[in-house]
Amino acid sequence: MADWFDGNEQEIDFTPQRRGSRPLLTLLSLVIIVGLLGTGIYSLVWFINRDLGLSPFMVANTGSAPAFSPNRIAYINPEGQVVTVAPDGRDPRILTQDDLDYIFPVWSPDGRYLAAIGSQESSRGVYLLQDAAAQTSAEVYASSAQGPIYLYWSPDGRQVSFLATQSRGGLGLFVAGVASGDAARLIMTGSPFYWDWAADSTRVLIHTGFAGEQARLGMLEVASQSFAEELGSPGFFQAPGISADGRFRAYAQADENGDSWLVVSSSDGETVVREPQAGLMAMSWHPANNQLAFISAARNNGRFFGPLRLLDVDGGETAVLTNETALAFFWSPDGRYLAVIHVGILNGNEIFAAEDARKRLGKPAPQRFEPPQLSLAIWDVAEMQLAQSLTFRPTERFFTQFLPFFDQYALSHRLWSPQSDALALPMMADDGRAQVMVVSVADGRQRVLGDGDMPFWSP
Repeated sequence: MADWFDGNEQEIDFTPQRRGSRPLLTLLSLVIIVGLLGTGIYSLVWFINRDLGLSPFMVANTGSAPAFSPNRIAYINPEGQVVTVAPDGRDPRILTQDDLDYIFPVWSPDGRYLAAIGSQESSRGVYLLQDAAAQTSAEVYASSAQGPIYLYWSPDGRQVSFLATQSRGGLGLFVAGVASGDAARLIMTGSPFYWDWAADSTRVLIHTGFAGEQARLGMLEVASQSFAEELGSPGFFQAPGISADGRFRAYAQADENGDSWLVVSSSDGETVVREPQAGLMAMSWHPANNQLAFISAARNNGRFFGPLRLLDVDGGETAVLTNETALAFFWSPDGRYLAVIHVGILNGNEIFAAEDARKRLGKPAPQRFEPPQLSLAIWDVAEMQLAQSLTFRPTERFFTQFLPFFDQYALSHRLWSPQSDALALPMMADDGRAQVMVVSVADGRQRVLGDGDMPFWSP
Protein backbone atom coordinates (compact mmCIF):
# COMPACT_ATOMS: atom_id res chain seq x y z
CA MET A 1 0.00 0.00 0.00
CA ALA A 2 1.38 3.38 -1.00
CA ASP A 3 1.87 5.99 1.72
CA TRP A 4 0.82 9.45 0.59
CA PHE A 5 1.53 10.77 4.08
CA ASP A 6 5.19 10.76 5.03
CA GLY A 7 5.10 13.20 7.92
CA ASN A 8 5.61 16.23 5.68
CA GLU A 9 1.99 17.24 5.23
CA GLN A 10 2.81 20.82 4.32
CA GLU A 11 0.66 22.81 1.93
CA ILE A 12 2.23 23.21 -1.49
CA ASP A 13 1.46 26.55 -3.13
CA PHE A 14 2.11 26.90 -6.83
CA THR A 15 -0.94 28.99 -7.69
CA PRO A 16 -0.46 31.84 -10.20
CA GLN A 17 -2.02 35.24 -9.63
CA ARG A 18 -5.79 35.22 -10.09
CA ARG A 19 -7.24 36.84 -13.15
CA GLY A 20 -10.45 38.86 -13.07
CA SER A 21 -13.95 37.48 -13.09
CA ARG A 22 -14.96 35.12 -15.87
CA PRO A 23 -18.62 35.72 -16.82
CA LEU A 24 -18.51 33.08 -19.57
CA LEU A 25 -17.44 30.42 -17.09
CA THR A 26 -20.32 31.41 -14.82
CA LEU A 27 -22.67 31.14 -17.78
CA LEU A 28 -21.22 27.73 -18.66
CA SER A 29 -21.95 26.53 -15.13
CA LEU A 30 -25.59 27.52 -15.53
CA VAL A 31 -25.76 25.89 -18.97
CA ILE A 32 -24.44 22.63 -17.52
CA ILE A 33 -27.08 22.57 -14.82
CA VAL A 34 -29.98 23.59 -17.05
CA GLY A 35 -28.91 21.31 -19.90
CA LEU A 36 -28.59 18.21 -17.78
CA LEU A 37 -31.87 18.84 -16.03
CA GLY A 38 -33.76 18.31 -19.27
CA THR A 39 -37.51 18.68 -19.53
CA GLY A 40 -40.60 17.57 -17.65
CA ILE A 41 -41.54 17.62 -14.01
CA TYR A 42 -38.60 15.47 -12.96
CA SER A 43 -36.25 17.94 -14.60
CA LEU A 44 -37.44 20.51 -12.07
CA VAL A 45 -36.61 18.27 -9.13
CA TRP A 46 -33.77 16.13 -10.42
CA PHE A 47 -31.97 15.74 -7.17
CA ILE A 48 -34.97 16.01 -5.45
CA ASN A 49 -34.47 14.16 -8.75
CA ARG A 50 -4.84 0.44 -24.50
CA ASP A 51 -2.52 1.66 -26.19
CA LEU A 52 -3.53 4.82 -27.91
CA GLY A 53 -2.78 4.98 -31.65
CA LEU A 54 -1.19 8.37 -32.28
CA SER A 55 -1.92 10.79 -35.08
CA PRO A 56 -0.68 14.26 -36.04
CA PHE A 57 -4.12 15.52 -34.99
CA MET A 58 -3.64 14.35 -31.44
CA VAL A 59 0.03 14.96 -30.78
CA ALA A 60 0.90 17.87 -33.02
CA ASN A 61 4.16 19.50 -31.95
CA THR A 62 4.62 17.02 -29.12
CA GLY A 63 6.83 14.34 -30.67
CA SER A 64 6.51 10.71 -29.60
CA ALA A 65 4.04 9.31 -27.13
CA PRO A 66 4.72 10.29 -23.51
CA ALA A 67 5.69 7.76 -20.88
CA PHE A 68 2.84 6.54 -18.70
CA SER A 69 2.63 8.56 -15.49
CA PRO A 70 0.89 6.46 -12.84
CA ASN A 71 -0.62 7.85 -9.65
CA ARG A 72 -1.16 11.43 -10.72
CA ILE A 73 -4.02 13.73 -9.74
CA ALA A 74 -5.35 16.27 -12.23
CA TYR A 75 -7.31 19.32 -11.11
CA ILE A 76 -8.14 22.91 -12.05
CA ASN A 77 -6.28 25.72 -10.30
CA PRO A 78 -7.87 29.10 -9.42
CA GLU A 79 -6.70 30.47 -12.76
CA GLY A 80 -8.76 27.90 -14.64
CA GLN A 81 -5.69 25.96 -15.79
CA VAL A 82 -5.06 22.20 -15.69
CA VAL A 83 -2.57 21.01 -13.07
CA THR A 84 -1.30 17.52 -12.25
CA VAL A 85 0.60 16.47 -9.16
CA ALA A 86 1.79 13.30 -7.45
CA PRO A 87 -0.45 12.26 -4.53
CA ASP A 88 2.32 13.03 -2.03
CA GLY A 89 2.43 16.62 -3.31
CA ARG A 90 5.62 16.26 -5.32
CA ASP A 91 6.28 17.07 -8.97
CA PRO A 92 3.50 19.60 -9.62
CA ARG A 93 2.98 20.48 -13.28
CA ILE A 94 0.87 23.30 -14.68
CA LEU A 95 -0.07 21.78 -18.03
CA THR A 96 -1.79 24.80 -19.56
CA GLN A 97 -1.04 28.51 -19.43
CA ASP A 98 -3.33 29.98 -22.05
CA ASP A 99 -6.48 32.07 -22.41
CA LEU A 100 -8.85 29.13 -21.99
CA ASP A 101 -10.67 28.39 -18.76
CA TYR A 102 -10.80 24.62 -18.24
CA ILE A 103 -13.22 22.43 -16.31
CA PHE A 104 -13.63 18.71 -15.50
CA PRO A 105 -10.34 17.17 -16.70
CA VAL A 106 -10.58 13.43 -17.34
CA TRP A 107 -7.76 10.90 -17.84
CA SER A 108 -7.64 8.51 -20.77
CA PRO A 109 -8.02 4.84 -19.75
CA ASP A 110 -4.26 4.23 -20.08
CA GLY A 111 -3.35 7.40 -18.16
CA ARG A 112 -1.28 8.89 -20.98
CA TYR A 113 -3.57 11.78 -21.85
CA LEU A 114 -6.20 14.07 -20.43
CA ALA A 115 -9.21 15.66 -22.03
CA ALA A 116 -10.80 18.82 -20.66
CA ILE A 117 -13.48 21.31 -21.58
CA GLY A 118 -12.05 24.75 -22.31
CA SER A 119 -13.93 28.02 -22.75
CA GLN A 120 -13.07 31.46 -24.03
CA GLU A 121 -15.06 34.53 -25.00
CA SER A 122 -16.48 33.21 -28.25
CA SER A 123 -16.60 29.43 -27.91
CA ARG A 124 -16.21 26.29 -25.83
CA GLY A 125 -14.41 23.14 -26.89
CA VAL A 126 -12.81 19.81 -26.07
CA TYR A 127 -9.02 19.82 -25.71
CA LEU A 128 -6.43 17.05 -25.32
CA LEU A 129 -3.32 17.28 -23.17
CA GLN A 130 -0.29 15.26 -22.21
CA ASP A 131 0.94 15.19 -18.63
CA ALA A 132 3.76 17.64 -19.30
CA ALA A 133 4.21 21.21 -18.13
CA ALA A 134 3.52 24.29 -20.29
CA GLN A 135 2.29 22.59 -23.44
CA THR A 136 -0.13 23.47 -26.21
CA SER A 137 -3.47 21.72 -26.01
CA ALA A 138 -4.87 19.99 -29.10
CA GLU A 139 -8.37 21.02 -30.08
CA VAL A 140 -10.77 18.16 -30.74
CA TYR A 141 -13.95 20.17 -31.05
CA ALA A 142 -15.04 23.79 -30.65
CA SER A 143 -18.32 25.62 -31.12
CA SER A 144 -19.83 28.98 -30.28
CA ALA A 145 -23.38 27.60 -30.31
CA GLN A 146 -23.09 23.95 -29.22
CA GLY A 147 -20.71 23.95 -26.29
CA PRO A 148 -19.59 20.72 -24.59
CA ILE A 149 -20.53 20.14 -20.96
CA TYR A 150 -19.35 16.58 -20.12
CA LEU A 151 -16.59 14.21 -21.32
CA TYR A 152 -16.28 10.40 -21.22
CA TRP A 153 -13.48 8.35 -22.85
CA SER A 154 -14.26 5.06 -24.59
CA PRO A 155 -12.69 2.02 -22.87
CA ASP A 156 -10.08 1.58 -25.64
CA GLY A 157 -9.01 5.23 -25.34
CA ARG A 158 -9.48 5.87 -29.04
CA GLN A 159 -12.61 8.00 -28.78
CA VAL A 160 -13.88 10.77 -26.57
CA SER A 161 -17.63 11.01 -26.21
CA PHE A 162 -19.19 14.19 -24.92
CA LEU A 163 -22.44 16.03 -24.41
CA ALA A 164 -22.96 19.39 -26.06
CA THR A 165 -25.86 21.79 -25.91
CA GLN A 166 -27.98 22.05 -29.04
CA SER A 167 -28.92 25.30 -30.74
CA ARG A 168 -32.63 24.43 -30.52
CA GLY A 169 -32.43 23.13 -26.98
CA GLY A 170 -31.65 19.73 -25.53
CA LEU A 171 -28.37 17.86 -25.61
CA GLY A 172 -26.41 16.00 -28.26
CA LEU A 173 -24.12 12.99 -27.78
CA PHE A 174 -20.96 13.45 -29.87
CA VAL A 175 -18.07 11.06 -30.48
CA ALA A 176 -14.63 12.17 -31.70
CA GLY A 177 -11.97 9.71 -32.90
CA VAL A 178 -8.94 11.15 -31.13
CA ALA A 179 -6.61 8.36 -32.26
CA SER A 180 -7.60 8.60 -35.90
CA GLY A 181 -8.18 12.33 -36.03
CA ASP A 182 -11.81 11.87 -37.10
CA ALA A 183 -13.93 14.96 -36.54
CA ALA A 184 -16.56 14.86 -33.82
CA ARG A 185 -19.92 13.64 -35.07
CA LEU A 186 -23.37 13.82 -33.55
CA ILE A 187 -24.68 10.38 -32.58
CA MET A 188 -28.01 11.12 -30.93
CA THR A 189 -29.97 13.87 -29.20
CA GLY A 190 -32.07 13.87 -26.05
CA SER A 191 -32.45 15.59 -22.72
CA PRO A 192 -31.29 14.66 -20.21
CA PHE A 193 -28.75 12.16 -21.58
CA TYR A 194 -26.88 9.36 -19.77
CA TRP A 195 -24.80 6.48 -21.11
CA ASP A 196 -22.28 3.74 -20.34
CA TRP A 197 -19.72 2.41 -22.84
CA ALA A 198 -19.64 -1.31 -23.63
CA ALA A 199 -16.21 -2.89 -23.17
CA ASP A 200 -15.66 -3.27 -26.93
CA SER A 201 -16.02 0.53 -27.43
CA THR A 202 -18.47 0.04 -30.31
CA ARG A 203 -21.74 0.41 -28.39
CA VAL A 204 -23.22 2.54 -25.64
CA LEU A 205 -26.10 1.76 -23.30
CA ILE A 206 -28.10 4.99 -23.37
CA HIS A 207 -30.94 6.53 -21.40
CA THR A 208 -32.46 9.79 -22.61
CA GLY A 209 -35.39 11.65 -21.14
CA PHE A 210 -36.94 10.76 -17.81
CA ALA A 211 -40.01 8.83 -18.85
CA GLY A 212 -42.80 8.90 -21.42
CA GLU A 213 -42.85 8.95 -25.20
CA GLN A 214 -39.73 11.08 -25.59
CA ALA A 215 -37.57 8.82 -23.39
CA ARG A 216 -35.33 6.12 -24.91
CA LEU A 217 -33.48 3.19 -23.37
CA GLY A 218 -31.30 0.71 -25.25
CA MET A 219 -27.98 -0.36 -26.72
CA LEU A 220 -26.83 2.02 -29.44
CA GLU A 221 -24.27 1.16 -32.13
CA VAL A 222 -21.85 4.08 -32.34
CA ALA A 223 -20.78 3.56 -35.96
CA SER A 224 -24.25 3.16 -37.46
CA GLN A 225 -26.02 5.40 -34.92
CA SER A 226 -28.80 2.82 -34.71
CA PHE A 227 -30.23 0.78 -31.86
CA ALA A 228 -28.96 -2.79 -31.66
CA GLU A 229 -31.49 -3.41 -28.89
CA GLU A 230 -34.24 -1.40 -27.24
CA LEU A 231 -35.13 -2.12 -23.62
CA GLY A 232 -38.63 -0.77 -23.31
CA SER A 233 -39.89 2.35 -21.62
CA PRO A 234 -37.41 3.73 -19.07
CA GLY A 235 -38.45 4.19 -15.46
CA PHE A 236 -37.28 6.84 -13.02
CA PHE A 237 -33.50 6.74 -12.89
CA GLN A 238 -30.43 8.48 -14.33
CA ALA A 239 -27.39 6.59 -15.62
CA PRO A 240 -27.68 2.95 -16.77
CA GLY A 241 -24.80 0.54 -16.21
CA ILE A 242 -23.08 -2.47 -17.73
CA SER A 243 -21.50 -5.01 -15.37
CA ALA A 244 -17.73 -5.47 -15.40
CA ASP A 245 -17.93 -8.82 -17.18
CA GLY A 246 -20.46 -7.49 -19.70
CA ARG A 247 -23.08 -10.10 -18.78
CA PHE A 248 -25.67 -7.74 -17.26
CA ARG A 249 -27.27 -4.35 -17.78
CA ALA A 250 -28.93 -2.38 -14.96
CA TYR A 251 -31.60 0.27 -15.44
CA ALA A 252 -35.13 1.21 -14.38
CA GLN A 253 -38.11 0.26 -16.52
CA ALA A 254 -41.70 1.51 -16.45
CA ASP A 255 -44.60 -0.90 -16.71
CA GLU A 256 -47.99 -0.35 -18.38
CA ASN A 257 -49.30 1.35 -15.22
CA GLY A 258 -46.42 3.81 -15.11
CA ASP A 259 -44.80 2.17 -12.10
CA SER A 260 -41.00 2.00 -12.10
CA TRP A 261 -38.96 -1.16 -11.54
CA LEU A 262 -35.26 -1.80 -11.02
CA VAL A 263 -34.31 -4.26 -13.76
CA VAL A 264 -31.15 -6.27 -14.33
CA SER A 265 -31.16 -8.09 -17.66
CA SER A 266 -28.61 -10.40 -19.24
CA SER A 267 -26.84 -9.63 -22.50
CA ASP A 268 -29.22 -12.02 -24.30
CA GLY A 269 -32.24 -10.02 -23.13
CA GLU A 270 -33.44 -12.21 -20.27
CA THR A 271 -34.67 -10.37 -17.15
CA VAL A 272 -32.68 -11.61 -14.18
CA VAL A 273 -33.87 -9.21 -11.46
CA ARG A 274 -37.03 -7.10 -11.31
CA GLU A 275 -37.78 -5.16 -8.11
CA PRO A 276 -40.27 -2.32 -7.50
CA GLN A 277 -38.81 1.09 -6.72
CA ALA A 278 -39.99 4.46 -5.45
CA GLY A 279 -38.64 7.87 -6.33
CA LEU A 280 -35.67 8.21 -8.63
CA MET A 281 -32.80 5.74 -8.60
CA ALA A 282 -29.03 6.03 -8.93
CA MET A 283 -26.88 2.92 -9.35
CA SER A 284 -23.32 1.76 -9.95
CA TRP A 285 -21.76 -1.66 -10.64
CA HIS A 286 -18.96 -3.22 -8.60
CA PRO A 287 -15.76 -2.87 -10.69
CA ALA A 288 -15.17 -6.65 -10.78
CA ASN A 289 -18.15 -8.61 -9.42
CA ASN A 290 -21.81 -8.78 -10.36
CA GLN A 291 -22.86 -6.64 -7.44
CA LEU A 292 -24.95 -3.51 -7.94
CA ALA A 293 -25.02 -0.64 -5.44
CA PHE A 294 -28.04 1.64 -5.62
CA ILE A 295 -29.92 4.32 -3.74
CA SER A 296 -33.58 5.25 -4.05
CA ALA A 297 -36.09 7.27 -2.08
CA ALA A 298 -38.60 5.54 0.16
CA ARG A 299 -41.53 7.13 -1.67
CA ASN A 300 -42.31 8.83 -4.98
CA ASN A 301 -40.96 12.26 -4.14
CA GLY A 302 -38.73 12.87 -7.16
CA ARG A 303 -35.53 12.28 -5.16
CA PHE A 304 -32.99 9.50 -5.40
CA PHE A 305 -31.09 9.94 -2.16
CA GLY A 306 -31.83 7.34 0.46
CA PRO A 307 -30.39 4.18 2.08
CA LEU A 308 -27.59 2.45 0.19
CA ARG A 309 -28.36 -1.11 -0.89
CA LEU A 310 -26.28 -3.86 -2.47
CA LEU A 311 -27.81 -6.30 -4.94
CA ASP A 312 -25.95 -9.58 -5.47
CA VAL A 313 -27.12 -10.47 -8.96
CA ASP A 314 -25.68 -13.99 -8.97
CA GLY A 315 -27.20 -14.79 -5.59
CA GLY A 316 -30.38 -12.78 -6.09
CA GLU A 317 -30.20 -11.13 -2.66
CA THR A 318 -30.34 -7.46 -1.64
CA ALA A 319 -28.73 -6.17 1.55
CA VAL A 320 -28.73 -2.71 3.15
CA LEU A 321 -25.21 -1.36 3.62
CA THR A 322 -26.31 1.78 5.48
CA ASN A 323 -29.67 3.27 6.41
CA GLU A 324 -28.20 6.77 6.55
CA THR A 325 -29.43 9.01 3.72
CA ALA A 326 -26.81 8.78 0.96
CA LEU A 327 -26.39 11.56 -1.61
CA ALA A 328 -23.72 9.83 -3.67
CA PHE A 329 -21.36 6.84 -3.58
CA PHE A 330 -18.22 5.65 -5.38
CA TRP A 331 -16.67 2.18 -5.64
CA SER A 332 -12.94 1.84 -5.04
CA PRO A 333 -11.09 0.33 -8.03
CA ASP A 334 -10.60 -3.01 -6.24
CA GLY A 335 -14.24 -3.08 -5.14
CA ARG A 336 -13.40 -3.42 -1.46
CA TYR A 337 -14.74 -0.03 -0.41
CA LEU A 338 -17.66 2.25 -1.11
CA ALA A 339 -17.13 5.95 -0.41
CA VAL A 340 -20.56 7.31 0.56
CA ILE A 341 -21.41 10.99 0.89
CA HIS A 342 -24.13 12.10 3.31
CA VAL A 343 -25.50 15.45 4.43
CA GLY A 344 -24.44 16.51 7.91
CA ILE A 345 -22.62 14.49 10.53
CA LEU A 346 -22.72 10.74 10.15
CA ASN A 347 -24.66 9.00 12.92
CA GLY A 348 -25.45 12.41 14.44
CA ASN A 349 -28.41 14.69 14.76
CA GLU A 350 -27.29 17.04 12.01
CA ILE A 351 -27.70 14.60 9.15
CA PHE A 352 -31.45 15.18 8.88
CA ALA A 353 -31.32 18.77 10.16
CA ALA A 354 -29.58 19.92 6.95
CA GLU A 355 -32.80 20.07 4.92
CA ASP A 356 -31.79 23.42 3.47
CA ALA A 357 -28.62 21.84 2.04
CA ARG A 358 -30.62 19.03 0.47
CA LYS A 359 -33.04 21.51 -1.10
CA ARG A 360 -30.16 23.46 -2.62
CA LEU A 361 -28.31 20.41 -3.88
CA GLY A 362 -28.04 20.53 -7.64
CA LYS A 363 -29.61 23.95 -8.06
CA PRO A 364 -27.80 27.06 -9.32
CA ALA A 365 -25.87 28.46 -6.41
CA PRO A 366 -26.81 31.82 -4.92
CA GLN A 367 -24.51 34.76 -5.48
CA ARG A 368 -22.64 33.82 -2.33
CA PHE A 369 -22.22 30.07 -2.02
CA GLU A 370 -22.32 28.78 1.54
CA PRO A 371 -21.14 25.17 1.46
CA PRO A 372 -23.07 22.73 3.63
CA GLN A 373 -21.30 20.23 5.82
CA LEU A 374 -21.12 16.80 4.24
CA SER A 375 -20.00 13.49 5.71
CA LEU A 376 -17.78 11.02 3.89
CA ALA A 377 -18.18 7.44 5.08
CA ILE A 378 -15.85 4.78 3.68
CA TRP A 379 -17.44 1.36 3.99
CA ASP A 380 -15.59 -1.94 3.83
CA VAL A 381 -18.10 -3.84 1.71
CA ALA A 382 -16.65 -7.28 2.32
CA GLU A 383 -16.87 -6.81 6.10
CA MET A 384 -20.05 -4.67 5.94
CA GLN A 385 -18.53 -2.22 8.39
CA LEU A 386 -17.44 1.40 8.48
CA ALA A 387 -13.71 1.78 7.80
CA GLN A 388 -13.36 5.56 7.97
CA SER A 389 -15.44 8.72 8.24
CA LEU A 390 -14.91 12.47 8.21
CA THR A 391 -16.77 15.70 7.53
CA PHE A 392 -15.95 18.34 4.93
CA ARG A 393 -17.43 21.32 3.14
CA PRO A 394 -17.50 20.84 -0.64
CA THR A 395 -16.72 23.35 -3.35
CA GLU A 396 -19.58 24.95 -5.24
CA ARG A 397 -19.03 23.03 -8.49
CA PHE A 398 -18.65 19.68 -6.70
CA PHE A 399 -21.88 20.26 -4.79
CA THR A 400 -24.07 21.75 -7.53
CA GLN A 401 -22.76 20.00 -10.66
CA PHE A 402 -20.86 16.83 -9.78
CA LEU A 403 -22.88 15.27 -6.95
CA PRO A 404 -26.31 15.55 -8.63
CA PHE A 405 -24.99 13.44 -11.53
CA PHE A 406 -22.52 11.35 -9.56
CA ASP A 407 -23.70 8.08 -11.14
CA GLN A 408 -22.70 9.35 -14.60
CA TYR A 409 -19.45 10.94 -13.42
CA ALA A 410 -18.51 7.72 -11.60
CA LEU A 411 -18.24 6.09 -15.03
CA SER A 412 -15.72 8.63 -16.32
CA HIS A 413 -14.01 10.58 -13.52
CA ARG A 414 -12.15 8.83 -10.72
CA LEU A 415 -11.97 10.15 -7.14
CA TRP A 416 -10.20 7.00 -5.89
CA SER A 417 -6.48 6.23 -6.06
CA PRO A 418 -5.50 3.26 -8.26
CA GLN A 419 -4.51 1.32 -5.11
CA SER A 420 -7.90 1.97 -3.45
CA ASP A 421 -6.17 3.46 -0.41
CA ALA A 422 -7.00 7.18 -0.76
CA LEU A 423 -9.51 9.63 -2.21
CA ALA A 424 -9.06 13.06 -3.75
CA LEU A 425 -11.76 15.59 -2.82
CA PRO A 426 -12.35 19.31 -3.36
CA MET A 427 -12.92 21.04 -0.02
CA MET A 428 -13.56 24.59 1.11
CA ALA A 429 -11.04 25.94 3.59
CA ASP A 430 -12.12 28.11 6.52
CA ASP A 431 -10.95 31.21 4.65
CA GLY A 432 -13.14 30.38 1.64
CA ARG A 433 -10.46 28.95 -0.65
CA ALA A 434 -11.18 25.85 -2.71
CA GLN A 435 -8.51 23.24 -2.00
CA VAL A 436 -7.61 19.79 -3.30
CA MET A 437 -7.33 17.28 -0.47
CA VAL A 438 -6.10 13.67 -0.41
CA VAL A 439 -7.70 11.53 2.30
CA SER A 440 -6.13 8.28 3.52
CA VAL A 441 -8.48 5.32 3.94
CA ALA A 442 -6.26 3.71 6.58
CA ASP A 443 -6.35 6.49 9.15
CA GLY A 444 -8.26 9.44 7.71
CA ARG A 445 -5.22 11.70 7.47
CA GLN A 446 -5.55 14.57 5.01
CA ARG A 447 -3.01 16.33 2.83
CA VAL A 448 -3.63 19.61 1.02
CA LEU A 449 -2.17 19.45 -2.48
CA GLY A 450 -2.94 23.05 -3.44
CA ASP A 451 -5.66 25.55 -4.18
CA GLY A 452 -8.03 24.24 -6.82
CA ASP A 453 -11.11 22.26 -7.70
CA MET A 454 -12.31 19.11 -9.50
CA PRO A 455 -9.49 16.67 -8.64
CA PHE A 456 -9.50 13.35 -10.50
CA TRP A 457 -7.05 10.47 -10.16
CA SER A 458 -5.28 8.77 -13.05
CA PRO A 459 -6.15 5.10 -13.75
